[in-house]
Amino acid sequence: MAKIVILLGGRIYIKKIILEYSFLNFYEKEIWLIDSLQIFDPFYLSRENTSRTREFLQELRISRPFTFYQLKDRIFTLTKIYLKPEAAVIISSFDCFNKNIMDKNEKESLIELMLDTIKKITLQKRCRFMIGLKNKELMKNIRKKFEKVRIWEEQSGL
Repeated sequence: MAKIVILLGGRIYIKKIILEYSFLNFYEKEIWLIDSLQIFDPFYLSRENTSRTREFLQELRISRPFTFYQLKDRIFTLTKIYLKPEAAVIISSFDCFNKNIMDKNEKESLIELMLDTIKKITLQKRCRFMIGLKNKELMKNIRKKFEKVRIWEEQSGL
């Protein structure tokens, strides 16, 4: 069963959840962070300076795409590499890139390809995905594609 968590909210909410949730829940597993929002700060975690923090940072693999095409390439690359069973893949944002740069149809087809790839990875490699989003319409498309989707939505005041 494909497992995916969607973080629906703004940049600060997504940063807080990624740092706290991934540290608390994935610290013993391999973690791939595709940080399209450029929000991960290892120094924030290293202030803890515990053995658990060091282990977490050693298992963390970070990639920072700057364009939508680079994001697509990072996701496709995950199908070609060895991932430990139940590895965690976190994409800080799926929809943060400038919408005016590419044709709407092209972007939609690329998103569809990326979602198919994510589904393939979750099924074949038993990985879990966490994806940050602002676009509720895209969230609906993701829900249709995956059997199990958990939504964490930013509450006002966070």
